[in-house]
Amino acid sequence: MIILVGQLQPFKLPKENIVDMANEFAICILIYHLICLTDFVLDPNTRLVIGDSLILFVFLLIGYNLGLICTDSITKVFRRSYLEQQKAENIKNFLIWKRIDAYREKVK
Repeated sequence: MIILVGQLQPFKLPKENIVDMANEFAICILIYHLICLTDFVLDPNTRLVIGDSLILFVFLLIGYNLGLICTDSITKVFRRSYLEQQKAENIKNFLIWKRIDAYREKVK
């Protein structure tokens, strides 16, 4: 699946494709952890370590994805605030120029 995502690049933005490939790779790692929790590994202590590793990796993956979501949300908030500020400034400038044009017509 990773090769398919890498070749087809289903998303428009390269960042989204990279995040998707990273998540696919993480799922492969998680599946290998699950395989090692079966009777394939005979030593119970090794299974315990693999289980701890699985839990840690899941938490890291959740943190990574939540971090991406939070940074995207914060970026959108700042961008929206900046655009609203620019819009208000443009409206203010438009009204000023409209008054100047009205004054010039009066003077003529």
